[in-house]
Amino acid sequence: MAVSPALSKTLFRTISSAPRRPTIWPRIVVFHSNAGPNSSNGYSLRNYIETQLRAGNTGVTQPQGQIDLDGTEHRFLPLDAQPVLNAYANPFSIGWETQDYGSATLNTSPWTDAQIETMAEACVAAHRAFGIPLLRANAWDGAGIGYHAMWGVNTTLHPKRNPWTTQKGKTCPGTARSAQLDTIIWRANELLNPKPKLALTKEQILAIRQATKPTIRPFDGAPGNNEHLGFLVTYVQIMLSVVASQPVGVSGVYDGATYNGVIAIQTLFGLVRDGIVGQQTWPAFDTLADQLLPQL
Repeated sequence: MAVSPALSKTLFRTISSAPRRPTIWPRIVVFHSNAGPNSSNGYSLRNYIETQLRAGNTGVTQPQGQIDLDGTEHRFLPLDAQPVLNAYANPFSIGWETQDYGSATLNTSPWTDAQIETMAEACVAAHRAFGIPLLRANAWDGAGIGYHAMWGVNTTLHPKRNPWTTQKGKTCPGTARSAQLDTIIWRANELLNPKPKLALTKEQILAIRQATKPTIRPFDGAPGNNEHLGFLVTYVQIMLSVVASQPVGVSGVYDGATYNGVIAIQTLFGLVRDGIVGQQTWPAFDTLADQLLPQL
């Protein structure tokens, strides 16, 4: 089984009554809220699952664990064990429950700062163990980070179901928490790669984001080779290194590392993998800029 570093406040407490779950190679992390009638911590959730399994209810929720309000992570299953809570995505996902204040406040209570920190650490652990990108999931069956009710009803799979839940109208983890997803992803990227000093200001990044941009290709920005496009290469390199966690230096020259990073983004967004940042690829980098700008 995959080994990941223990988080700062982790309690490994396996579900002893659970049958061995299939081993998977996950590509998505899905966050939930416990949403019980009361505020249930990780101990309570584990005991509930144990009781249900002993009673023969093998379909009971079985997440990787729960992250409590104080940031404590209760780990129930290994990261590469198939969970039981993400519906159609169970075969390729990691699922985390999070403690809340009870179902009555589900849409109004945000995750605590301590929870966000541990959730970001959990994302980094998944990235290091399986290469899960520290970006919003690009499709219900794609790759990245998401929350339970993220995709709405998918009539191709089922006329009434969201592909990540079997319940119609599911709002988990609630409106306030869903709005915090980008904050979690940003913090995860910051933990993985401490924030560097950016080569462009927020105002310059916003201006480039909003502009109609010419195509850039390998070697652009180098002396004697479209040097005037160096600022656009810098924009791409910032998105690759700071937002997408690609091993790219910010030099203003479209080098080999930048090419590999562009290919990775084109693959993630389902684009033609040609290494050229033009009409089809600029929107992907502008999407990354949309994640970066609120944090500057």
